[in-house]
Amino acid sequence: MTQPEATDLIPIKVLHIEDDTGTALLVRLLLESVQGLSFEVIHRTTLKDGLDTWHRSGPYDVVLLDLSLPDSYDLNTVRGFVQGAPGSNVIVMTGQERGSIGIESVKAGAQDFLAKGDDEALVKSIRYSLERQSILVRLAETQRMARIGSFEYEPDAQHWFFSDEVYAQFDLTAQDALAQELEPLRRAISQASLGSDTQKIIPVEFQAADGKKYFDVLVKHNRRSTGGVMLQGYL
Repeated sequence: MTQPEATDLIPIKVLHIEDDTGTALLVRLLLESVQGLSFEVIHRTTLKDGLDTWHRSGPYDVVLLDLSLPDSYDLNTVRGFVQGAPGSNVIVMTGQERGSIGIESVKAGAQDFLAKGDDEALVKSIRYSLERQSILVRLAETQRMARIGSFEYEPDAQHWFFSDEVYAQFDLTAQDALAQELEPLRRAISQASLGSDTQKIIPVEFQAADGKKYFDVLVKHNRRSTGGVMLQGYL
């Protein structure tokens, strides 16, 4: 089967926020060379211009975000963008050698992080984030209809994601992500020992205002395409 022409493909909208124009050009050339995908890349050099562009012509499928910008630095950059553009699919690109900065970026809301110059990892990360984002959108719609909640937990990054339906079942909102009511659920998931199993069902009990409630939680063990382990599941 022949590959479709790039002009026949729906372009993937990429917002690249990077103050180094040379790096931005290399990323553009790399994405233009990827077979089977078409990219429309918009480049901005500051956090403010990136957010303005997101709100003016977004949303974008992927945001490639440098942490060291003229108007923002380090984790304040990813926090500022994620807060200013809720639901954005952010991949942090860093030239810093501190491994902890990438993990902290994921905790702050980024989908992934990688070192600048790792071309193969960049393409893999974009593919993975697009697949994950598509699944989350479809899953959220299904959950709204069936009132089934889902979660993701990355032990290495200590990063949690709960769907809106999880919060609804606990009479919470997404702003209550660190609420004490969720602690029994977080503890049961993080302590789940799957052994040789790829998935198992664990019971969770918590105290609600109107008495005790019980959930059966399905926990699945997955390995990400970019490395690392993720626990995913439903309740």
